[in-house]
Amino acid sequence: MASRSRAVRARRVEGPRVAEELEPVDGGAVADGDLLDGVLWSGDGDEPLGWESVRELQVTASRLRGVRLTGVELDDLTLVDTAIDGCELSGAVLSGARAERVAFTDCRMAGLVAADLKARHVRFSNCLLTGAWLRAASFDHCELVDCDLTGADLSGARLVATRLVRCRLDHADLSAAHADDLALHGSTLDGTKGLAELRKVIIASDQLVDVALPLLAAHQIRIDDDYLSPDESEASP
Repeated sequence: MASRSRAVRARRVEGPRVAEELEPVDGGAVADGDLLDGVLWSGDGDEPLGWESVRELQVTASRLRGVRLTGVELDDLTLVDTAIDGCELSGAVLSGARAERVAFTDCRMAGLVAADLKARHVRFSNCLLTGAWLRAASFDHCELVDCDLTGADLSGARLVATRLVRCRLDHADLSAAHADDLALHGSTLDGTKGLAELRKVIIASDQLVDVALPLLAAHQIRIDDDYLSPDESEASP
């Protein structure tokens, strides 16, 4: 029991340390290379911001609420101790993004491109990540809860002490992913690629068939109860 308690504590995701007093910021005034520290960035979600000139941004100890960044392209994004609520990031291209102690809640991130993302102590809750491009991303002590990752590309990703709980992983790609203490409890795995290659994964008993079938196929193991004829099956040794 003690070892289990230590393991649970080791996987615990730290929440963002958002500043107690936040200063409102005008998203339209954000400039390339800005450091936003201790701000409240709110958006009405109706019109995307004109961010053609913004390529680098750092946000710390802040909260983003209802901000629409559809299709934004950032070459260098750093998020630390930030809560992101109800924001629109569909089709965003975040090259070289880094996130630590960040919480995404109720965000739309369909088609997000964040290859090589470095995420540590990051939590995604009830987020739409269908078709997200997360190749070679690194998730260290992260948690994705009630998220839709249908068709997401996580090939070559690193998933350490990370939980995907009640997520849709149907037709997602986990090929060549490196897992270490990866939990998939309650997640759907219909057509998920790369399951046979995963190691050090924790599943629930009701996921046995979903995981076992790819393993059997990978090792060319067939199940055929009618393979032997009646005479052969009844023959003495």
